[in-house]
Amino acid sequence: MSSKSGEDYLEWRAHQIESFIREVRESITCGLGLTLEPDPCCGKERFGLDLEKVSKYVDFISTPLYMSYSIVYWLDILANCFRRKIAKPYHIELYAAHPRAPTKEIVSALAVASGYADCVVLSTYEVKIAEELQQELSQNRDVTTFLKERNCDDLLEVLARWRNP
Repeated sequence: MSSKSGEDYLEWRAHQIESFIREVRESITCGLGLTLEPDPCCGKERFGLDLEKVSKYVDFISTPLYMSYSIVYWLDILANCFRRKIAKPYHIELYAAHPRAPTKEIVSALAVASGYADCVVLSTYEVKIAEELQQELSQNRDVTTFLKERNCDDLLEVLARWRNP
């Protein structure tokens, strides 16, 4: 299929999105992040997004990987695929709001995500939930042990800062 310009439709669409992101980059002076749908395989075909081309205009790329964290297999696969495609700093957003997953599952997800991401965000929509989670993660010795066993040194540093602000 081709566009009115005669260009292949996928290429035309990717060019339009790239142009838009370039225009945004040129019009601002602050950092620019790009949040992507959690599909590392078919971004150009499904969304018109040529990740390699648009990456040069952004400072970081983020993916919200909201799912059940009772089994972290899919989180591991998606994070790994994105990490291999993204040369920029990569952020993973994990859902930690209501209904909140059990702490053990959130910690498992954090351990997996931290192996691929430059930044992991625990997303909540309520300050109270964030404060409760922060308290629970920083005070629970099982969490510390679990993260030590998996060499999650960056996460352990965060927990230490939360304990001693």
